[in-house]
Amino acid sequence: MKYFEETYPNISQFIADHGELYLGNDIYNMSLVTLATEEAVIWQSSSLHPSIDQALDAAELVMKEWLASSRRKMMVVY
Repeated sequence: MKYFEETYPNISQFIADHGELYLGNDIYNMSLVTLATEEAVIWQSSSLHPSIDQALDAAELVMKEWLASSRRKMMVVY
């Protein structure tokens, strides 16, 4: 797990604080990687990501932006 946390720190932070990571596709979901909270799917890979590695790399970039946006929303301005 240490390798995953070091390679994908933003995905790891998302999992720890906000939601879940699903790997692999099934009859209902053709994406290789899905990131979701209890309320919604935040991101799913597409056919543009033919491997799990490529999908995780894309998800890492998306989670970096998503986490930054979430932090800005939680900041209180006095």
